[in-house]
Amino acid sequence: PAEKPELSEQPLVAPVSPAEPPVRKRNKRLIVGGVLALALVLLGSSAALAYTLWYQNPQKVLGDAIAHSITAKSISIDSTLKNESKLYMPTVNDSTTEGVSAPETGPVISEFAVKATANYEIAQLDIDYSSKDAADTTNIGGSAVLDYKNSSYYVKVKALSELLELVVGPADQAPPEVTSLLEKLDANWIKITDESINEFSQDVSSSNISSCVQSAVEKINKDESYKNELVDLYRNNQILIVSKKLGSQDGLLGYEIEPSYENTNGFIADFNTSQFYTEVKKCDVSIKDIETIEETDSSDDSDGPVVSVWIDRWSHELKKLTVDNNGEYSKSNFVAQINLNQPVEATAPANTIDIKTLKKDIEAAQDALEKQNNFGMDASDASDVESVANNVSKKAEVYNIITAKYPTYAELTTVDGDVPEAELDAEIAEILTPDAPTTETANLVQYEQCSEGKGATVRYFNEATNKVEEIVLGECLTA
Repeated sequence: PAEKPELSEQPLVAPVSPAEPPVRKRNKRLIVGGVLALALVLLGSSAALAYTLWYQNPQKVLGDAIAHSITAKSISIDSTLKNESKLYMPTVNDSTTEGVSAPETGPVISEFAVKATANYEIAQLDIDYSSKDAADTTNIGGSAVLDYKNSSYYVKVKALSELLELVVGPADQAPPEVTSLLEKLDANWIKITDESINEFSQDVSSSNISSCVQSAVEKINKDESYKNELVDLYRNNQILIVSKKLGSQDGLLGYEIEPSYENTNGFIADFNTSQFYTEVKKCDVSIKDIETIEETDSSDDSDGPVVSVWIDRWSHELKKLTVDNNGEYSKSNFVAQINLNQPVEATAPANTIDIKTLKKDIEAAQDALEKQNNFGMDASDASDVESVANNVSKKAEVYNIITAKYPTYAELTTVDGDVPEAELDAEIAEILTPDAPTTETANLVQYEQCSEGKGATVRYFNEATNKVEEIVLGECLTA
């Protein structure tokens, strides 16, 4: 039989498995670098966010705005104040006669516009005033240039007769000396200097005081230590604080603000010892430390004015100031657009009238006014009760113009009172009474304040008509 082939022994071969990729060592430097980069990004973002939050903190923004205003080389303001009186319906308690129904008084709309630009050497103001009610319209304008550097001041008023009528009554009742002076003054630039002020007041020291104060003011502009001290004073005693955020508008951040009495008094205390005010006090012994402010009752502040500021988001410069007030008897709105460090184009006018050349005219007008006792009457006519009543009413109006309220009987008849411009002549005061006139007291005139100073009534007995006549002033309800 055939022989079987021999089988040779072969070594065993392990099965081939897919090759595994080579194991790469991790680059520790790359990992650490990535972590550090990420940490820096996160830290950088946090720092930027923290910086932004700090830089845009409302109180810092407001503080920066005030500081920029203090250190500004110049300022320009374009402002408008609008006021509208409301229909007034007095209550029974406002009336001098119990139970009398009160008539409504129509609204008066007025607008006061001021444009001003100033630096440490010169300032210019342009003013326009208009007022309109159901019967009349009044328009008055004026300008002023204050040349501090040369101690010269220029004033021009248009429609002086309307201004006179607005303040003291019909201009056609004024003495001819006054009318003549008004014609010379109207719409002309009048130059006033410290020298002329001294001549009129017979005080030779006032010009020295003025130039001394001006020198102190100029140091704020020229000496960084003066400027920085005032800025630090404010930052350490922030008089104004943010009470409400108003969001952003046209790149501006808006805030409602209110005063801090504590910070204000702290600022006043430090200001009194500052380099600047120390220099000012050296100018005259009459310049004293500023007194601190006593905090008033804030229980009714909800009806008070709302003050808002609008500040540039990045430069933190004050750009706009608004004040809104909605009171019981009127509502008003004030808006001021503000620009800092802009060129000041104010110049002293060329064609002027030196007030010293009008000295005789002014003295003649003053004598005439004194003789007629403030347009009302001559003091020798005190026996004429109607003239006395007219005079008393005008004095009460003067008191109201100066103090924003009509006087009580005691205030009007006080000798050497707080408002000397409204003081009555002795002959007139003798026949003034707080009691209503009768046939038995027909030679007396009654004065009575009403509506807590919002008005007053003057009464006298008219023998021709055999009845009591009255002159009603302001917002006053009478029988």
